[in-house]
Amino acid sequence: MEGTRSTSDVSHIGSESSAEILDLEPLRDFECDKYAVQGFVVDYFTYRLQLDGFDWVERPTLPYENLPEYGSMRDVALIFERRHRDELDRMVTELLGDKYLSFQRYVEVVENFGRHDDESPAHMSYGRLVALIAFGGLVVCRLAEGELRSEISAVAMYTSKFLEKRIQLSWAVDDRSWAKFAECAEVIKCRQREREQCERTKSRKWSWIGLATVGVVGIGAFTLTRAVLSR
Repeated sequence: MEGTRSTSDVSHIGSESSAEILDLEPLRDFECDKYAVQGFVVDYFTYRLQLDGFDWVERPTLPYENLPEYGSMRDVALIFERRHRDELDRMVTELLGDKYLSFQRYVEVVENFGRHDDESPAHMSYGRLVALIAFGGLVVCRLAEGELRSEISAVAMYTSKFLEKRIQLSWAVDDRSWAKFAECAEVIKCRQREREQCERTKSRKWSWIGLATVGVVGIGAFTLTRAVLSR
């Protein structure tokens, strides 16, 4: 009897466990291995180094490659870099000014970068995320230029560690996700294309005005020269 009761109890416990498992909320995308922030960091650093003609020989192998979200990060991080290049360059110089690059030093430099005054240090908005990855991309390029390639993996690790902690602390509360990040990235890229088109239109407009001005001046000069020579 005791053995029978024990078997029944075990069966009952098993059914409860199954129900509890079914009731669990599904993982958010940033909690899945597929979308670990390290993948975004490594992919962008690789891409940014290649733009400057460098190979990352020690690059860690990623379980997932060529995710559409990686492409979104590449696009918006490069847009951010081009808009804020001077500020980013100053930060890179500050970070690499020390002989030894430690995680503590990395945190000191980037702790408040891209963070609004009303945000806590643990907050990680999409804008701050992009800013920090763009910054890291310039850091590794500077290291490659100085033939300090052994430090590139360290910067990738520091960046991933810094971002991962803050994503896990804040994204669930702020209702953020990689899917929503990709949507925001599309908006940014669309606005950037509109801005570039507007600049091209202005450039063509001023080119035509310049040509017209040169034409008027040229005609006037020719008329004046002919009048002088006819005297």
